[in-house]
Amino acid sequence: MAETTGQLDKLIEKKVDDSINAFTKSIREQITKFLVDNGDYSGDYVYTVDKWTADRNGSKTPETFNHVSLYHVEKGLIAGISKSVKDKMVARATKQLLEKVSLLS
Repeated sequence: MAETTGQLDKLIEKKVDDSINAFTKSIREQITKFLVDNGDYSGDYVYTVDKWTADRNGSKTPETFNHVSLYHVEKGLIAGISKSVKDKMVARATKQLLEKVSLLS
């Protein structure tokens, strides 16, 4: 049973990873299309904020920018989204699976 549980955990985690990857890929594709449609040659790179400065109201404004590959932007989104919600997504998927299994009993 322990092996089966471990395999289920891996399958659930893979499903969550696939969902996050598909979501971030769609964002990358939208950015690329937008850049190309609006005059960028390839849409492979985008400027991202490198340094922020705080104003007197406490809000931040971009100060300097960095030219970054969209591949790296996508990888950063995957890492950030995973850090934000992956554990919660896995827990929810596990709970749903356990509810379905309990219906079979």
